[in-house]
Amino acid sequence: MRNALVIILFTFAEANAKDSTDKLADGLVDRLVDRLFNKVLGQSAMARAPTGVMKMPSPVKPTPFFHQVPRIPQGSTFGTPSTPQMRGAVVPKGFGKEAAFHYEPMKFDYQEVPPADVDQLLNKGWVLLDVRQPEQVERAAIHGADQVPLYVLQNDFSPLGMYQEAVAFGLGGWWMGGRPMKENSDFVKEVQQKIGKGAPGIIAVCQSGLRSKQALKELHIAGYPNLALVKGGLNRVKHNELPCEVEGCRLDLAGSGNVAGALQWQSN
Repeated sequence: MRNALVIILFTFAEANAKDSTDKLADGLVDRLVDRLFNKVLGQSAMARAPTGVMKMPSPVKPTPFFHQVPRIPQGSTFGTPSTPQMRGAVVPKGFGKEAAFHYEPMKFDYQEVPPADVDQLLNKGWVLLDVRQPEQVERAAIHGADQVPLYVLQNDFSPLGMYQEAVAFGLGGWWMGGRPMKENSDFVKEVQQKIGKGAPGIIAVCQSGLRSKQALKELHIAGYPNLALVKGGLNRVKHNELPCEVEGCRLDLAGSGNVAGALQWQSN
């Protein structure tokens, strides 16, 4: 007990007044662990030989396990809690040569239109572009909207693809019906076949707004000048605020499949 007290006092005496609490704690624990291993192994890290010659530190001295775990800098991406937008993101990022979309940050002009104001732009000739996958459109289609999916089902039945399907099912596919997706590499080409660049403007819409922003980025790069998206996506659309193909359909519930869809649970 006395030895431990001496170690504690010695550690705090060495510490500079400007040192953080973390440094003080690390120094204290280092010395306590070193002392413990020296007692157990019967040797000192820098014990003196009978001749007075200093021995090299013992090679068997282990490194405390807590120093083997790297610290996460404050303010880093991994050090901050995920936001609801990050947790609910459905946009998969492509990597390698197969990536067709541009995911780097980019500044360009576009409007965020509340659902209630969509009709004003449509009356001016703007075109509503539904970029949801076909499965969601089948549950609730928007009357008069052009449909071009930004992402489509991967439908890979190789061993790797079946593994991804199983993982997606275990992580919530049983609840929401989510499955592995891939980029629609013909997205811009299909839009160009339906909507010319001379149109007054394009309003992109998806379930939550994430895919719409990526779609606008691709259309901006392709040269479309006037772009907008439905703010918050269809999740924020009130009943009958946008016209459905089928009377009484619920656009705000179109993102929920499987069990969630059967219970009419609205996704966020």
